[in-house]
Amino acid sequence: MRLIPILLSAHVCCVSVVVAQTGDSNGQSARFLMPNGAALLARDVTMTVKSGIPVFRATVQNDSGAGWVDVAANVGIRAKCPDVRSIRFQASLGGLPPGVREVSDAIVSARRDFVQDCELVGVDSITVSKGSLESASEARAREERMKSDEAEKKRIRAAIEIDAQHVKDLKAAQDAEQHRMYAEAERKEALDAEARRNCHVIFKDTADKKVADLTVREAQAVHACQALGYYE
Repeated sequence: MRLIPILLSAHVCCVSVVVAQTGDSNGQSARFLMPNGAALLARDVTMTVKSGIPVFRATVQNDSGAGWVDVAANVGIRAKCPDVRSIRFQASLGGLPPGVREVSDAIVSARRDFVQDCELVGVDSITVSKGSLESASEARAREERMKSDEAEKKRIRAAIEIDAQHVKDLKAAQDAEQHRMYAEAERKEALDAEARRNCHVIFKDTADKKVADLTVREAQAVHACQALGYYE
């Protein structure tokens, strides 16, 4: 992502905060500095209004290698409501571990500045007002949580795969049973058709004979054909 030249420089809590802004196909982006000078990127910045409350959302990319906790920032944006105007508010970014994190905060204090059809035009500034580096114990705890979460995700994926295989096996068994039933029905239909053809011949040969004149084989055949409706 290529940033356009620096737009704004400010001072908050004795820390020089330099902000550069850019726009891309995914939304507004801005770099901001942490108290130790590490530069973080807030990208895909959006402002939406739900039930009259504006919500600030962004994806914070922390490539500094260090984690931060309890981070809050003063944010300045330009919004079209319908006229373009500057709006400033404080947003809670929470914990910002190394890597990428989605942040979201309802901006209740600035709700009077927004209307439902406000449209974000640009991000003017993000200046960190609060936040501290993770302690060694907090970093270890975060890493343990990440390992535990990843292990749980693997367990869930494995369970889903097992369930999917079970469903696949069950469907295969159902398909096989249905195929067997169809084959059995077709076989029975073929046998019935053959039996009717045979009975038609037997009926022609025996219909006018007396029972006493039938051979044992003919009597058995006649008895079988009676079940198919012959001799009624």
